[in-house]
Amino acid sequence: MDRLCILQAVVTAHGSLTGFLIFWRMQMNNQTQNHLISRDERRAFEAAWRVYVAAGKADAPAFILQAILRGRDPKRGFTPVTNAVKLANGQFAWQGYTAALSQLRGLLGNYVHTIWPDLMGQGVGPNRYESLVKELAVELDQLKREA
Repeated sequence: MDRLCILQAVVTAHGSLTGFLIFWRMQMNNQTQNHLISRDERRAFEAAWRVYVAAGKADAPAFILQAILRGRDPKRGFTPVTNAVKLANGQFAWQGYTAALSQLRGLLGNYVHTIWPDLMGQGVGPNRYESLVKELAVELDQLKREA
């Protein structure tokens, strides 16, 4: 498919190029909103995250935590189950995602401390760590309800 065909399909789906641009801008704004950590905290977290991933410790709950702290959609890295046999036998579409959410919620403080051990050492102390864990717990509960 060439670029012109893709552009025509996009314009047709959204009614106009302006409609698509408004939709795209809203999507981009929604993907990068972050109200949990400051810009400096985000930079420190991203540095700690790179070390954590390089050590080979990252698992599904850690990726959900990383997405939340970066203001991204945590469901984006998961694929729903589509096999009709598996669905008929009791699995549900987002079972992997909800299982990872539950695991992260159960060990939230441990994940935050393991991935970002310097959080308490940045002069912000245990109060910032505790408040961040509480804010993350609220966010995870909301995601669990939406899943």
